[in-house]
Amino acid sequence: MQPRLRHGTINFDDQLIIFGGASSNLPNSGTYNDVWNFDFIKKYHRMTTLGIGPSPRANFGFVRAGDRVFTVGGRSSNFDPFQHQNPFEIHMLNPKSGAWQKIITTGNEPQYSNGVRCVMLSTTELVVVAGLIPTFQNWMQEIQPEGNFENFRTSMQVSVLKFSDGSMERGTWHRIADWFNNRRGFPTPRAEFHMTSLEKDHVLMCGGRSTNHILQDCWLMKITRHPNYSLKWTQITIEIHLFLHYLFICSHLVSWAIFSSLLV
Repeated sequence: MQPRLRHGTINFDDQLIIFGGASSNLPNSGTYNDVWNFDFIKKYHRMTTLGIGPSPRANFGFVRAGDRVFTVGGRSSNFDPFQHQNPFEIHMLNPKSGAWQKIITTGNEPQYSNGVRCVMLSTTELVVVAGLIPTFQNWMQEIQPEGNFENFRTSMQVSVLKFSDGSMERGTWHRIADWFNNRRGFPTPRAEFHMTSLEKDHVLMCGGRSTNHILQDCWLMKITRHPNYSLKWTQITIEIHLFLHYLFICSHLVSWAIFSSLLV
């Protein structure tokens, strides 16, 4: 398997499933659309896939939904400053059969496919937060690697894709939040953060990068479904100093136990 970054990796039945990614962080880096699995016993194996899958891409959302895996958004080239104007695509992979299928969607789809993050809220609901927004300056000069964040803005555009049924072959988009600048009481727009679902109506979001700096905060997103989709943000206080103090005490206790055993 070729070296890569900004790829997707998921634990699927005690195997790693790896899809796509970029060959480097340079503007002219190539992208991949190959699928590999790693079983922790042998080595990497390239999977034989069926159907029409995603084009080569990197920096996309990658999430497991039951016995399927979704690739969400992503970019195919650093050279296209307005990549977000392309259709926002979602593809579904069956890792057991290797079959790809494009999801048919309606509604107000996300605008920014580059740098999305996603999580399954329930068995039929996919939450997507997107993404990196190229600035007009990109059109006038050579594109820089998106890792530099020099020619991109960050977004907090939150959408829910509600699948029609358990087959997850069709769905409808619902836009529930959208902002690009800092707002009091709301998370700073960001990219490359971590998301995880908690129960059936809460999503935890941690860290990431804004346009200018690394973020170390943590937010809880509560999604309400009725009468329409909406959300409420709550910032989580992280007591780092207490955690470090706990580790300090534990390390001293261990050291004392080892020293005592040597004296016996």
